[in-house]
Amino acid sequence: MAWNEPGGEKRNPWNRPQQSQNDLDDVLRNFQRRLSALFGRGGGGAVGGAGPSSANFGKSLSSILVLIGAVWIGSGLYRVDAQERAVVLRFGKFLQTTGPGYNWHLPWPIERKVIVNVSHQYSVVDDASMLTADTNLVEVKSAVQYIQPDALKLLFKVRDVEDTLTQVSESAMREAVGQASLDKAYESALDNKQAEVAGVLKKAGANDPAPSVTVDAAVLASYAGTYKSDQLPLEVKVSAREGKLFLQAVGQPELATKTLSATRFAYAAAQIEVEFDAPDSFTLKQGGGTFKFKKGAAK
Repeated sequence: MAWNEPGGEKRNPWNRPQQSQNDLDDVLRNFQRRLSALFGRGGGGAVGGAGPSSANFGKSLSSILVLIGAVWIGSGLYRVDAQERAVVLRFGKFLQTTGPGYNWHLPWPIERKVIVNVSHQYSVVDDASMLTADTNLVEVKSAVQYIQPDALKLLFKVRDVEDTLTQVSESAMREAVGQASLDKAYESALDNKQAEVAGVLKKAGANDPAPSVTVDAAVLASYAGTYKSDQLPLEVKVSAREGKLFLQAVGQPELATKTLSATRFAYAAAQIEVEFDAPDSFTLKQGGGTFKFKKGAAK
């Protein structure tokens, strides 16, 4: 019998039973129970009420926030080794430099640290072709060793340390080589007992240096003393022994000069020439510069 015939039960098959309000309440209660269990303690209160479940939820949330805060604050603790220095930046601006030991800074994103090794020795190697003063083409290989003692300057004063050092060292080498001749380089190799280098330079066409001149020991002794210049903040000690004159700037190694005459002395490796115009004064020539020195204190 059809559902719409007379006497039949008038039940529309397209109608569905309506979900009761009680079922919706059950769903909300189940959701609250699961949320309470997630944060620790169960317990059922009225939906939207301020019962034990709400109190437990608040306590759990507070504990989590305290834990997160403790971890965030603890992330600012750091250790600096004896050979290191740490530069602390606040919003990218320099704040302070800290030394070895345990230190603390305000955590990211307020402050951050950059640790620099200030005692490690680094090296920059360069290889370039250069012209000497007598237009000979030479291949110069150099190695510059350096340390980074000032972490602040390293981070804020130089963009690329290795590139800067390479350019500066190459420029200095070009100036030195450009003022030197093959003969001077050969003479320097002989003075420093670099037989292999001297042999190569000799084959390249270097001429033998002029023989050293012998000067009376009393004349050399008269030059001995400490000299200063008004042009340079440099103090030079002059001494005489074994028939040679020695020059030594403060904080630098002693240089054994070659005697060119009774008043002229040279050190080929550094392209230094010294000429005495009196026993108490001399003129030093190096790198195109001329500097007057006088025995005793400078003015």
